[in-house]
Amino acid sequence: MDDDDDVREMASLHLQRSGGHAVECVTNGQEALDYLYSDGCLPCVILLDLMMPVLDGWEVLSILKTHDAMAAIPVVVVTCVPNDPRLRTVHSGPVLGKPMMLSVLVRTVNDLCHAYRRTGTR
Repeated sequence: MDDDDDVREMASLHLQRSGGHAVECVTNGQEALDYLYSDGCLPCVILLDLMMPVLDGWEVLSILKTHDAMAAIPVVVVTCVPNDPRLRTVHSGPVLGKPMMLSVLVRTVNDLCHAYRRTGTR
């Protein structure tokens, strides 16, 4: 999820074409939570921008941790502030700085989805 249309479109297209992933895009944290709570089919990974309108990525990370099924989903933080010291206190997963290399994004998502599915949490 990202509030920048170009970033969302490029990441989505690359994940679909190069990674073979189905991608659902949202523009803010509240849309993401609404989708996750209503869909019934949880993703194998969540891409999360920290700076979004309505409900930011910091708040989304906090909320995801309170929901058992969602807490198990790997989260990749994609941000223009990858070295923010607060980040490591609330997130132990991968962090990709913007601008990101799309090949690294696809490899990261592939690895996390494979591991998530292998653990049987899905």
